[in-house]
Amino acid sequence: MSERKERTRALFKKGQKCLTPRFEVDYGGEDRIYFEQGEVMRAEKRVLDDNGEESMYFYLIKFSGSKKATEVWMEEPDLFKYDVDLLHDVSTEATLEAKRRAWRIYKEKKEQMRMIDVPEHLRLRVPPRMKKELYDEYVSVVESGQILPLPRAPTVSDIVKNWNQKVVEEVESMSDETREAVAIVVKNLLEYFNLGLRQFLLYRSEVPLYDKVIVEGEKEPADVYGAEHLVRLLVKLPELVCVRMMALPENAKYIVMAEDVIQDLMSYLSQPEQLETLFAPSQEYKQCYEVMSHIAT
Repeated sequence: MSERKERTRALFKKGQKCLTPRFEVDYGGEDRIYFEQGEVMRAEKRVLDDNGEESMYFYLIKFSGSKKATEVWMEEPDLFKYDVDLLHDVSTEATLEAKRRAWRIYKEKKEQMRMIDVPEHLRLRVPPRMKKELYDEYVSVVESGQILPLPRAPTVSDIVKNWNQKVVEEVESMSDETREAVAIVVKNLLEYFNLGLRQFLLYRSEVPLYDKVIVEGEKEPADVYGAEHLVRLLVKLPELVCVRMMALPENAKYIVMAEDVIQDLMSYLSQPEQLETLFAPSQEYKQCYEVMSHIAT
């Protein structure tokens, strides 16, 4: 009975000090390892497989940096019991063994990442409400010959940046790595939109309006178009972005993070309140000649 409790009990408790290894890999010289002190804020046991047979403890660790404290979720094998000698890099038999263990875990994880298969394209699921929005717009633009007047409000830039701010504010324990991944996705989405809108996302009847407003104007497409065209980009990303051509196997986890971030944005846009406020109702669509003549005057 006691043996079973030992196997299922968390090694670290709330408020306990711990150490985490940091690695400086110098491919031309000597690799270095040092340890950073943290404090356990919470422990959580998570199931790792579909059968529920394998689990591991994860810990929310608070690091008090020079500027501000950060909180990061870490796996149990990546944590070491607090040791003053280990923290201050004092060489003892115990600290040398701890360093060997840390390097062993680091190399095993690196090898595992190399073995992860990088997908050929982004794996995204289009929410049903988003599919309906795309179909309704197709009917308005292609079958009825209507287009949306420009500029739209809010714009693509507004929508993406507001969503980014919302995510950062709601996820209190977001790691710096995840925060950086979200920022990179936001930046790349806006760049893809600006570069690919005319060639990949517009219906033929919408091109003259683009040429009039964007080519002859001074604003980027993301600062003129709205949610309707942003959705077109999101559902077309798997076709436009061939991640296997760009990613190394060890970067597979960043591809997964990007997929999660984009999927979250798609879910956000598919919420009923967002569909109601961000997307134009059918009565706002006008015949092409009406929109173009209004701009000409």
